[in-house]
Amino acid sequence: MSTIDKNILKNGSLPTDANDSIDLMSKSFVAHESVVIDITPLKCRNTLKGIILENENKQFARFLWQKNTLPDGTAKTGYFKESVNELGVTIAHNEGSITITNGGASQYLKAELKV
Repeated sequence: MSTIDKNILKNGSLPTDANDSIDLMSKSFVAHESVVIDITPLKCRNTLKGIILENENKQFARFLWQKNTLPDGTAKTGYFKESVNELGVTIAHNEGSITITNGGASQYLKAELKV
């Protein structure tokens, strides 16, 4: 069971405070390793704010959620825009999942989804 599923079972719903976040994962990565995280159970598409990743040395990366809004005002898709990246990681959003790819060094990463 993923960390997300545990959060949903523990809390019963998404966080509601403006500063709330969901722990996505904690994992040791080898160079260029990727992990795909299913965020469909969260149903947080309209409340995404960003992702923050941090390693053991307190270096971090921040990616902000950017909505792609259609002319009629509806947001259909979006992407995570890199804001700060001391870790060399990349983030990709694919309808219902997030792919985190580590850079060229082995490191332990924690990821937090801001909603």
